[in-house]
Amino acid sequence: MSRTGVILAGGMGTRLAKLPVDDFSSSPPTPKPWAMLGEKTLLQHAYDRLAPQVDEVVFAVSKSFEEPTLLGCKVIRDIKVNLLETDATSRRPARKAGGPLVAIASVLHHMHERGEAEGRTAQNEIITVPVDMPFLPQDLVAQLAQASRAPGQPCYAFCDGRDYPTCAIWPVALAPQLVDWVVAQDMRAIYKVLRRLGALKVNFDKTQSDAFLNINSPQDLENAKTLMATGFGVI
Repeated sequence: MSRTGVILAGGMGTRLAKLPVDDFSSSPPTPKPWAMLGEKTLLQHAYDRLAPQVDEVVFAVSKSFEEPTLLGCKVIRDIKVNLLETDATSRRPARKAGGPLVAIASVLHHMHERGEAEGRTAQNEIITVPVDMPFLPQDLVAQLAQASRAPGQPCYAFCDGRDYPTCAIWPVALAPQLVDWVVAQDMRAIYKVLRRLGALKVNFDKTQSDAFLNINSPQDLENAKTLMATGFGVI
């Protein structure tokens, strides 16, 4: 079975917008992937963790992203969907992108079409990870793949009392179903979709909780730097 690693790199990262970016990109498509942690961008950290675990890596980005490749890997843009509106009472800003489920559906759609064009059945899988988890386990894919699943059943990581739904395996055969859901706006919440699909929760030992550190704020970035100073996550 072929496994394609997918780095979800389409988030706006508004809380990290003022962080420094590297020299090679004066106009980064999203602030978060180009935020620096040590001597590497979060984008590079994500690639370095995932690439040795899969057959190929692709990047899922927003529709407005202009570059055709990242780190020599294919870029897959979000399919066209109507963006969700935010009511006036919500504290969350209105989405300027489709969100992780739209990105996942877009990659599944691409892989499904590629499989059909090459005369292969859609029995392959994608493994998704977010761009803002720089310390993901080096055996993430192996642990997820070893879980006992039914055919066509997705699975996702769970560690120390927390779900990590974007760290997941998605069978490519789910592409038509997921695309229909996100285009129709029937399902855009990743938790709801995983529940509807009967996804398997894969438990990771709680000693690996730091490996799932999610960088959403400047404080999270400082915590990551502190961990790196101890030698944690260095590969």
